[in-house]
Amino acid sequence: MRTIIHTSALALALAACTLPAFAAKTRLVNMVPNSRSGETVQDAEPTITTDPNNAARMAGAAFTWDNLTGAPMVTATAPIYMSNDNGNNWSMAFIVPSLLGSGFPTGDITLSFSSTLSGAPAHTTSWLYGGILRSTNSGRPMTVLRAQDAYSSTLMTVMDTRTGNVDQPHTISQTGAGQDKLYVGFNDGYGCGVPSGRTSTLDVSQDAKIAGPTFALDVIEARNTACQDGFAQVAAPHSDGTVYAAFLHDWSSSPRLVVVRDDNWGIGPSPFADLTDPSDSVAGRFVTGALTLASGNMGQNRLGASNVSIAVDPSNSDRVYVAWGDSNGANSETIHVRRSINRGVDWSDDLLTVTSAMNPQIAINDSGVTGVLYQSVVSGNWETRFTRSTDLDATNFPTPGTLLARQSASTPAATYWPYIGDYASLVASDSNFVGMFSTSNYPDKANFLDGVKFQREVDWVAHKLYADAAHTMEVTPSIDPYFFEVKSGICDRSPGFCNICVRRPELCLGIYDPWWWLKCPMCGIDIFINPGEEVMRVSVFDSRGKQVGQFKRLSQPVVEKGVAYHYSIHLQPEKGVGYVLKADVGRGTRLKGNFRPAYIVRTTKAVR
Repeated sequence: MRTIIHTSALALALAACTLPAFAAKTRLVNMVPNSRSGETVQDAEPTITTDPNNAARMAGAAFTWDNLTGAPMVTATAPIYMSNDNGNNWSMAFIVPSLLGSGFPTGDITLSFSSTLSGAPAHTTSWLYGGILRSTNSGRPMTVLRAQDAYSSTLMTVMDTRTGNVDQPHTISQTGAGQDKLYVGFNDGYGCGVPSGRTSTLDVSQDAKIAGPTFALDVIEARNTACQDGFAQVAAPHSDGTVYAAFLHDWSSSPRLVVVRDDNWGIGPSPFADLTDPSDSVAGRFVTGALTLASGNMGQNRLGASNVSIAVDPSNSDRVYVAWGDSNGANSETIHVRRSINRGVDWSDDLLTVTSAMNPQIAINDSGVTGVLYQSVVSGNWETRFTRSTDLDATNFPTPGTLLARQSASTPAATYWPYIGDYASLVASDSNFVGMFSTSNYPDKANFLDGVKFQREVDWVAHKLYADAAHTMEVTPSIDPYFFEVKSGICDRSPGFCNICVRRPELCLGIYDPWWWLKCPMCGIDIFINPGEEVMRVSVFDSRGKQVGQFKRLSQPVVEKGVAYHYSIHLQPEKGVGYVLKADVGRGTRLKGNFRPAYIVRTTKAVR
């Protein structure tokens, strides 16, 4: 008799399985369009999102004005950056509601594409959602927006508005059960605006794409604080309905990093109460002890605005990573990265620690590789770096990582705070990583990743920027947003996988879950798949390059959540060993895309 003790629904893709140099697979683009070459604005605090239905479609935003100098707004619409060619070129879409004469185009702004096609008549695109601090006649309310076609000139629609002492909306969507689940985390009542001091809040819609969507205001802080929580509340939803969120509890008194979890999209009368702390049995797990938060400024950027990031593994909702920043002494910050592999119950020690750094951002790709973006001050310069895990368990992060940009931290002089932003941005796009950060645009190729591209007019030899193609009107350096992409895949977790998949990488699918071995070292696993009609057979190889078996057809399919799985294999996992599924197709047959079978993994106590 078999006893099932763990089930994971996985959906991993292998996009590449070669081993060229890392830098050759990374692109860096200054996002300011050529038509705005005369801009001198401090384009700080960036956000980026990719369309799950087409990775070539991207949207980004920062503090970007409708004029080139940062003067009061001359229209009532602020721009976002749009690309439809994988980030090689960027244009502006003036679709964000603002205010004529406002000193800022918006307060904070974050964006997120859903994976639902919007049905826009002019362009094939998915719904785009945003959370902003909207410039209005009185205050800057937290406002939730959506665009059916962000590539058009149609203004984004206002879906919800929250007033009062509100700050730092963080927007993320996840399509599930045919609905666009939308989570906008924000601080609701900073400055002791709430008697209980419980200011960590999510504005949640269970289907934001419908006409007239409804929103629930979920307070995710279950404990009183002396005044308020930290300014950042960030959510991480998984396609199986698990939703995590992280924030800094009791920001002004005894701050601690807290993670909450809901196991059903945040639906129900008591959402985000599925993870409690053993110290008091209250919802919200303490990841850290009491922290001393950074304050002052570092490299002209203010500190203390809650650098928090969280990411859940798309292949396994049990695995979740968090990052935060705390004090590194006067006018300095240290960032930390930790992980849980049991749904936030237990947390590792630091997997990554970087001093004199801020703006940590985490993302996990479809191959289970974990990437971290951060910015640090080194010898008077802002260094923006990206590092990714290099082992099967996704716990090893080489430091300092790949250098994307190294620019002066003292010039140009700041015109407002934040200088480069209270956060940067990093997302996974299939097996690749896509990011956005802000830094100086002083044009010296020695200060950037090799192959950097500027859209704006530039003279790399003279190290000058110009407003015109004739290079007669020089422009002073300022802060610009930059896009980058890092190509990644299962090869980054094990060279043994690449030895198997190098000729036909689209036919391979890598899988690895430490729970298989850690939770029950004596257990086996059963993998059930539905490979598709084009596939003749599926073999399994381990990360050492050894073939360990083939899938066999079941006499009766296994059905879970309405999906029938017709083939299975039983394996006995070993510590530190992963597996790759290699498909064989019929002669003359080619897959339409990568090998992406529907499948589940079940851990069993007894070997059959």
